[in-house]
Amino acid sequence: MLIKPSVFWLITESWKSNDATELSGLYLFSLESVGAFFQVWV
Repeated sequence: MLIKPSVFWLITESWKSNDATELSGLYLFSLESVGAFFQVWV
């Protein structure tokens, strides 16, 4: 990623929930999985 996952989450996902204060483990896992996929296949 070109930016930190926490900054990406803050910009794209944090506004969707009133009580979300930090990114979840599942969000980090999915973000890393997609990043690994694109590094290998693209």
